[in-house]
Amino acid sequence: MDAYVILLNVGIILLFGFLFGKLVEQFRLPDITGYILAGVIIGPNGLNLISVSALESLGVITNIVLGIIAYQIGTELFIPILKSNAKSVIMITMVHVIVTLTIVFLGFI
Repeated sequence: MDAYVILLNVGIILLFGFLFGKLVEQFRLPDITGYILAGVIIGPNGLNLISVSALESLGVITNIVLGIIAYQIGTELFIPILKSNAKSVIMITMVHVIVTLTIVFLGFI
């Protein structure tokens, strides 16, 4: 793939990620939510601004960005808040597990 096309794709990804990151901050959501939303919208299953072949050529960059996103998600977690909400987190997790297992089980039947 031509270097100009790769740079254009990277520019589109950065622009949309920045814009959606700022947009979701208005709703008091973590900007990581905006990055994910931007990726879904501009990706092959959305508006197809970034094609599958372009994503394949950006493999190394994709891995680096996923590492940065994982780090950023980790910075959003605060242990004291998690400890104070432990009961509700455990209950929500258990309900999700039970509902998912039930749906899958009924789907197989």
